[in-house]
Amino acid sequence: MPNKFNRAGMRLLCLTLVVMFALALFSGYEKNTEPQTAASLAFTSYRDVPGITPEEIQAIGELRKKYASFVYGMPLSTEAFIKEDGTIGGYSALFAEWLSRLFDIPFFVANVEWVDTLAAFETGIIHFNGSMVHAEGREGAFFQTSAIAQRSIVYFRLAHSRPVAQLILERPVRIGMLENTASADIVITSLAASI
Repeated sequence: MPNKFNRAGMRLLCLTLVVMFALALFSGYEKNTEPQTAASLAFTSYRDVPGITPEEIQAIGELRKKYASFVYGMPLSTEAFIKEDGTIGGYSALFAEWLSRLFDIPFFVANVEWVDTLAAFETGIIHFNGSMVHAEGREGAFFQTSAIAQRSIVYFRLAHSRPVAQLILERPVRIGMLENTASADIVITSLAASI
């Protein structure tokens, strides 16, 4: 975002989103003899979140005045796929719907492939992204939160082939990942630690 208000406002919105998401998740962990439903644990408005300050409410209000909508960019995947009717389905679409209701401002999902993500941020095509892994060196360029969903990375090998721990001692292991991504670095580090 080009001006200081946008960066500060977006930082506050990101922080508020993380706090609200955490509160929504953990609000059901209190000792309660009454059964709780998902509906009773969910907030219907950011104004209902316990502990939200008047300054945070005002900052969100300013963002709502400034932006008609926000775009949540995700690559095509099981989390953001094209349905038969041409709309986007999956977890990302449901998350965008929830954010839209919570903040009373439309959040749209757009399919943005990984290689185009950084340019989409810089040009303002997208405002949020759920596929970037937290990585060193991005702190100054982006406002990053902890994960909103846990994703597992698994590896497969042919049956009866030697384990990766043996192969890595003899030669570099070949992996199929997007080049120069934080995910590739995580996998390589994890494989090296497994020996």
